[in-house]
Amino acid sequence: MKKLITFVLLMFVGIGLVGCQNDSKKSEGNPKVKQSKVHTAKPDPFQKLIDSSKSTDEIYVTDDITVGKKGDVEPGIYDIEVTGGSGNILGTRKSEDGLFINFVAGAAGNITNDASKIRLILFDGDTLQLQNISKVKFNAGT
Repeated sequence: MKKLITFVLLMFVGIGLVGCQNDSKKSEGNPKVKQSKVHTAKPDPFQKLIDSSKSTDEIYVTDDITVGKKGDVEPGIYDIEVTGGSGNILGTRKSEDGLFINFVAGAAGNITNDASKIRLILFDGDTLQLQNISKVKFNAGT
């Protein structure tokens, strides 16, 4: 019985090895494929936002924060750091297709242990409403 099992195992191994052989004669008449070394990379759609992000000093919140060239913050990707108060960060997007902005945040060590930093992508024309948050910093994302 051991001889039969050994024979069957050798047959499977032999069949496997035969299937792995490289038959160089099969490729003699086929044309060679040349690979181009020139690659066209698609531009990263977020790179423009990353490049336009500009960190701010601490901002005392007295009204809505507007995003834009003439606003409080440039469009970009930011880590919004709450440095005073604890409450809601709400937002209105200029585009109706934009993602909602609705977070709870607070300064580091706040009683309810809310996040003190939130990453947001802000587009030109967006507006942020901060409720019960008195100070924030916008740190440019990378």
